[in-house]
Amino acid sequence: MTDKLRGALAACARFAKREAVFTAALLLALGSLFLVPQNESPLPWSAIDWDTLALLFSLMAVMKGAQRLGLFAYCGSVLLRRTKSTRQMMSVLVFLPFFCSMAITNDVALLTFDNYPFSMLMDPTVTAVEVDMYDMGVNAARFVLQRVRKPNLRTQSYVTSPCILEREST
Repeated sequence: MTDKLRGALAACARFAKREAVFTAALLLALGSLFLVPQNESPLPWSAIDWDTLALLFSLMAVMKGAQRLGLFAYCGSVLLRRTKSTRQMMSVLVFLPFFCSMAITNDVALLTFDNYPFSMLMDPTVTAVEVDMYDMGVNAARFVLQRVRKPNLRTQSYVTSPCILEREST
């Protein structure tokens, strides 16, 4: 084996160790190419959506450029200077990505909790997470009565099983 080939293989091995997540994703992606059933083309490359990959690459390149310019650090410092409490900072950190993702990707799913009548009247109809309110009320009352009878009783929890009513909004 020549020295150049050994050097190249050693560099590839160092890269694979340094970028373990990328290496695992690449190996899994290549392996999955041969697991996808092919309808028209016998080549596994037809399963790749090149347009989506190009868009994702472009988005990653723009984000890396913004990071190198210090845009994220600047925005973070401005954000920290303007928030006056931890609660306000947490609200900004939760809702800022939410609203930015709606504006940037324009890919939004809407769902409501409980199957209120208005969710069926909206266009498109709204997906709902239905929870058995009667069951929750009965168990809440039971916990309150137990706490009244035994004030030193430890806090209890109850898990209910919701049902997703998938409609047009998701």
